[in-house]
Amino acid sequence: MTATETENSISAGNWRHRAEAIASIMVVASLPCLVVGPVTFAVFGGIGILLAAFLNGWEANVEALRKFLRSPIGIAIIFTFAAWAPGTIMSLDVGESISVVIRMILFTVVGILLYDFLNNRPQLLRLQLKTIIIGLFFAYFLSTITMVFFPEVIAQIKGYDLMEKHYGKLFFKRYASASVLFAPLLVWGGLALGNRWRIMAFGIVLLLPGYFVLLESRSAIAGLLAAFLIFVLLIGFRYRNKMILIGLWSVVGLGIAGALSYLAARYTSPPVPFDPILPPWLIDPHRQIIWMNTINLAEVKPWFGWGINTANFAINHIESFTIAKEYPPLPGHPHNWIVEVLAETGVFGVLSLMGTVLLSAFLILKKYLANFQKGYLAVMSVFGGFWVSSLFNFSIWSAWWQMVFVVVSTIILANSNFHNRNSETDGQ
Repeated sequence: MTATETENSISAGNWRHRAEAIASIMVVASLPCLVVGPVTFAVFGGIGILLAAFLNGWEANVEALRKFLRSPIGIAIIFTFAAWAPGTIMSLDVGESISVVIRMILFTVVGILLYDFLNNRPQLLRLQLKTIIIGLFFAYFLSTITMVFFPEVIAQIKGYDLMEKHYGKLFFKRYASASVLFAPLLVWGGLALGNRWRIMAFGIVLLLPGYFVLLESRSAIAGLLAAFLIFVLLIGFRYRNKMILIGLWSVVGLGIAGALSYLAARYTSPPVPFDPILPPWLIDPHRQIIWMNTINLAEVKPWFGWGINTANFAINHIESFTIAKEYPPLPGHPHNWIVEVLAETGVFGVLSLMGTVLLSAFLILKKYLANFQKGYLAVMSVFGGFWVSSLFNFSIWSAWWQMVFVVVSTIILANSNFHNRNSETDGQ
């Protein structure tokens, strides 16, 4: 090889490395960008994922898909989509249901390809983690300052007429829910990087409860507690020191007691014309009515449901329920993934999804117990945060919510094998 050919080869290699770094940065930077809105998140993440897929190569992408589809999780996902098929075909809005299914298939493919790209490029891990920590720090700082001192800016962006601070809280509630998934990622990233990065990452996580209280996001508080509870449960398998375990469980107990005390003191409800299943300060009466109505919907079409993402329309196709007549009109989205999936995909659909979730958790737990890698511990905490938060916050079919879960889980899983417990602590 001549000197010119060698220089060209090095130059091509450098170009590829730079492009891989850019793709990696754009994917992880999309997470802090969610603070601006789902569109910004989608643009940054979409460009990064497309570039990553291109750089990974056609053959590698096809092989990754083939390998995944033959895995237990791949088979379970295929079975789940098959269980949803009858309800989708008979849906109240076939086009809407099919579009959601196609989108979820696309997100599954995105997760597979992104995993393969990152898994084969461990040298990008530190760059990814530093980008996430810095990005999230500025996102939380700017959102808090804007929400507290400049709510009129948010009102202008969203087109609100009244310049009131509660609009800021509504604007950032989406980000609060996503932050539940960011917390395990930050802890894992801080442990991997060490020194100043660890301090910054842990500091952000410790301030998250205050951020959630400021936003009055009960679902985020519940999700963070669930993530921390799973963390403590799994740590118990790793460390047998009684003092450590007592300390951790004490923190869990104080956290739960503090959260319940705060909710009971902060949220009150006027008298309602029915007996709430749960205390109104824990779950507001409106939400409980929506759950009851949606469960009634599920009883009308129990096996295959009304069709994905149609519960809000289904209420108009049957007689109003008694409880709805005694209370103001309510939207049909239950914002509870079990209730929503049950009504929209039926018994077969919800059981297949629950089976897939439990199988995924079991396989990750099995890997964690085999070597106690911190990455698997973080992913289990992400799982807990996502599925518990989804019992109270947004529709499980929300594209941005699903994609945040896919990206965060994939970043950690793809790098779990390369996470050195004795990470460099050079503070770079």
